[in-house]
Amino acid sequence: MSQKVKIRLFLSLSILCWVFIACWAMYTHQQGSAVDPIYDTIHGDIYNTTASFHIYQGKDEPDIKDMTGAVIPSPLNNPEATAETMAVLGHNLGGGSVVVVSFAENIGRQPLTGDWAWQGSYGVVQTDKGVLSILKKAGLTVNNKALNSAVDLGVMADYFSYYLPDVSIVPIVLDKNASRETITAGLAPLKTLLADYTILVASPAADNERPLGLDTSGSLDYEANSRELLLNTDFNGVLGAEAARSLTALGSLVPENGKVRILSHTEFPGDTEEEHSEYFSDLQIYCQK
Repeated sequence: MSQKVKIRLFLSLSILCWVFIACWAMYTHQQGSAVDPIYDTIHGDIYNTTASFHIYQGKDEPDIKDMTGAVIPSPLNNPEATAETMAVLGHNLGGGSVVVVSFAENIGRQPLTGDWAWQGSYGVVQTDKGVLSILKKAGLTVNNKALNSAVDLGVMADYFSYYLPDVSIVPIVLDKNASRETITAGLAPLKTLLADYTILVASPAADNERPLGLDTSGSLDYEANSRELLLNTDFNGVLGAEAARSLTALGSLVPENGKVRILSHTEFPGDTEEEHSEYFSDLQIYCQK
């Protein structure tokens, strides 16, 4: 067999192998090191549709100084409010790393994390492997397969890639059906380790949001001088199960003496100048030092 034939056979085999791996990668949604060890593995599913992604069009988002945490409304319920909150975060967080707490089905009693990056429509959202290594040593379980099915976190990937392109995330996923006591107990060992990071809680989507049990007519701008509001049983009770889990997660990780601020979503106040927050996803919730 001539040298030229050997080269042709080698190139043909190489091409066949590349086509096979590329087809397998597309079928299994695998990217990164699963295909090429030079690159990090990426959660390749893009969950967003046009209906669940929104670019903030307003000009007067609030300036939140010394932010320590926030609740991100679910874009599956209110993409406009999500975009406004993310615009505030983008304005106040220049870079570095943030802790992103979200919820998913069948996670169990203990929170999980993962070290794969996330693919967004505007770029790849990287994870902070330095912080994750500390959390792993503290006993937090890494389960990228479970996180790959965390739809709420996947939907947020587009928002992070657009509004916070220079921020790395530390994902923590809790069970969507966990009790408030389970959430508090699961996050308690992590609070000291994450004291220097901004905590962002991605509120779980509600299939049928129930109206708030609060009078929110007019412009809602509520402040409390302590995170106790976030952990208050009565306050959480009138907001619904999704709100209770979100606020409990935030209250379990932010500093003890933080100030809580609750604002109405303002981008589209309606036909009048009054803002009316009918559902939890209409609210913007921030913690400050």
